Amino acid sequence: MLTCLAVLLSLLPVAPDHTRTNADDSLAAVRSIVLAYARPFDPDWETTPFRVEWADLNADGLQDALVYLDGGAWCGSGGCTVLVLEAMPEEDAAEIGAYAPAAEISLMHGPITIATTRSNGWSDLIVETEDGEIRRLAFDGETYPFSPAEGEAMASKVQAETILFAAGQ
Repeated sequence: MLTCLAVLLSLLPVAPDHTRTNADDSLAAVRSIVLAYARPFDPDWETTPFRVEWADLNADGLQDALVYLDGGAWCGSGGCTVLVLEAMPEEDAAEIGAYAPAAEISLMHGPITIATTRSNGWSDLIVETEDGEIRRLAFDGETYPFSPAEGEAMASKVQAETILFAAGQ
């Protein structure tokens, strides 16, 4: 599925954001990617509701985007889809755009905890399944698991750096 996302995004005419000097520029770049991603799957793609949270997941000094897609096409009884978009350094952004897809995670509900532990250079994501089980989603060198069910079961929550998509946000 991530390969399909990467191919789709590579074919779209999204203008790269060379400077990303402010939050508005970053949000506009993310919005372009989200709408391009949603277009083939959602008849109401122009109005796909989504929320964005920012975190430096790969310790490169750039704020990566976690995008929580809301709405009927993206959510079901088990949760919603979250896209993880890696922020590109300026020298790469000119060629491939400001963000590149790093993962698509389905069946998610908030919150997402950014752990202090890392796998293959990326922060582990701690999530809860619909059954209340705590799971660690570890980056495998290419992507995060496709769903919380594919993550490692945890006996308890771990120390967190950041909590994203918490209730009330």
